[in-house]
Amino acid sequence: IDRAMVMTHGSTGLWILETTGAGDWPYSLDPKTLTTTFQTNSAANANVFKIKALQDIVITNFIIHTHDRNTGTVRIWEKEGDYRGFENNVGAWNIIMSETFTGKGRGKQTPLATLAMPVFIAAGSFHSFYIYSSILTRCKRGSAEGNLFRSNTEIQIYEGMVSSRPLSPNHGWFYSPRVWNGIIEYRTR
Repeated sequence: IDRAMVMTHGSTGLWILETTGAGDWPYSLDPKTLTTTFQTNSAANANVFKIKALQDIVITNFIIHTHDRNTGTVRIWEKEGDYRGFENNVGAWNIIMSETFTGKGRGKQTPLATLAMPVFIAAGSFHSFYIYSSILTRCKRGSAEGNLFRSNTEIQIYEGMVSSRPLSPNHGWFYSPRVWNGIIEYRTR
């Protein structure tokens, strides 16, 4: 194979697929992961949180923790920067996934489909995610919204908030602090 699909950073922070020589792919082919926790004492339909990239990364997938073993729909939105102040601003977010999935239930990892358009996050930048599932997902009560919860040398995940609804302009309420239960899959240079 002398050609490969490569993602390049577009002005929106999303990656654009283009065909190029196989040697031009700037990120590792082997995925890396960072897990928050699968210890849980709460549940909600929507989890909102931010991460910080400590080096250039590309988010390629999410693994969630569902409350039950059911079939449902998941929608994921992303935005550059912090989510605070944008909780009800649909125009500030980009939808990156809307898929049907089957939840594995408590204590089990539920992999989602690989993102059709992986999300690039530059070193030193914050990025927020709003993950909504039609079936409950597990979360953990945190210590303070915005506190660092888990990190490695490449990425940091912060405590966020939860809700029972998808992103909308007349959303209503959020509870915080909460820790999203799940795994972020990503690649580095």
